[in-house]
Amino acid sequence: MIEDLNNDHLRNFDKLRNSVPKEYQPLIDQADYFDQTKLQYLRKKILDLGNESIRTTENSLENFTISFKF
Repeated sequence: MIEDLNNDHLRNFDKLRNSVPKEYQPLIDQADYFDQTKLQYLRKKILDLGNESIRTTENSLENFTISFKF
């Protein structure tokens, strides 16, 4: 999903760059915050949150005993 968001961002900023006069393009470049560094940061945050969720779930499951009767 983060890659989809990045692709949307790139597509929309390209539209914006192409629609403004050349003298304003440096301002558009300055406003473009979603670079590869930001993408990697967000990807890491998402993965960290997922990993923390897995750890929390595993720790919670230790409080239960499951038995089967056959």
